[in-house]
Amino acid sequence: MARSRLHRRYVKKTFKANPPLFTDLVEFVVPGFGGFAATRFVTRTAMTQVAQRAPSWGKHAGAVASVGSFLAAWFLAHKWKWLERWHTPIVVGSAIAAGQSLLQIYAPNLLGWIVSDATPELAAGTAQTALTAPDQQLAQLHLQPTNEDPNEFTYNDSYDAGRYSGQQGPGSMKVGPMPPANQPVQSPPATDGSDLAIDDAIGTANLGVFAN
Repeated sequence: MARSRLHRRYVKKTFKANPPLFTDLVEFVVPGFGGFAATRFVTRTAMTQVAQRAPSWGKHAGAVASVGSFLAAWFLAHKWKWLERWHTPIVVGSAIAAGQSLLQIYAPNLLGWIVSDATPELAAGTAQTALTAPDQQLAQLHLQPTNEDPNEFTYNDSYDAGRYSGQQGPGSMKVGPMPPANQPVQSPPATDGSDLAIDDAIGTANLGVFAN
């Protein structure tokens, strides 16, 4: 009996129910994401603007902007009454954004890839898979590098000179000589009508069996 009471007392104090999801979103997630997004935006703007005038100082300007945004969130968020309620999640989100920016700026190959997105890798993979399977096979078969010198080969057109062969080029494809512009056109010879007159005179009298 005493054991069951002790068990109920410690279980009630140890395990607590989770707060509603909407409460967590409003109280922590949304303010934290706001601090994160604001810090990243300030960092990106500072880097791009300074890099246009002094490319070597662009990344340092981004680092200063990241740290400055975090310090501003930590120092000013609790001084404004309308932000005092969400001071902690705003500072946490800004700190995460500042840390991510510093890693990507000064240690991109060491730890920066851990907190970076996979957009460049996905773009490279999409470009490689843009070719279809037959195109890839043709590229592998016909686009292999060689060490042959093109100057060592000559083209012999003795059997197939091409449609534009010859010294005159395309002008040599004329069908025949064209008559002069002022030369009169000869009319065909007139038909002799004597044979027709003889046939009319004889008629069908001497045709014999061919008269019918």
